[in-house]
Amino acid sequence: MKDTIIIIILTFIAVVLTGCSSGEKHDKQPSMDCEVITADDGGTVLRKNGEEHSSFTVLEGEVVEIAVSVQRVSGVLDITIFSDGKAAIYEGNDVPTSSFTVYAKEKGEYTICVKAEDFEGDYSFDISKKSA
Repeated sequence: MKDTIIIIILTFIAVVLTGCSSGEKHDKQPSMDCEVITADDGGTVLRKNGEEHSSFTVLEGEVVEIAVSVQRVSGVLDITIFSDGKAAIYEGNDVPTSSFTVYAKEKGEYTICVKAEDFEGDYSFDISKKSA
């Protein structure tokens, strides 16, 4: 189970797909630029600009739980989770600091799309599969 989660997280980091809007395909490859900056308290924080994508598959009889965590210091972070050819199961614009869970319940290939504009902070997606 932990191996599956690690693979999914690594896939999220490594996989670069095209498109980000309800399955639309774009010619431009998404990319995320990251810059380490020093915070007021002396610590460091990442500033991100661009797009990042990851995908996962939901099989018949599965439910996939996506635990989302966002720690925003400043900037804009948009998150969309959708299955090809279907409406988004989650669409958040200018997502604030928060933690929430999204469930993918229908069979199919899903994409998580993250768009950042001068975003300072961090975000994560913990993906786990459950039996329906």
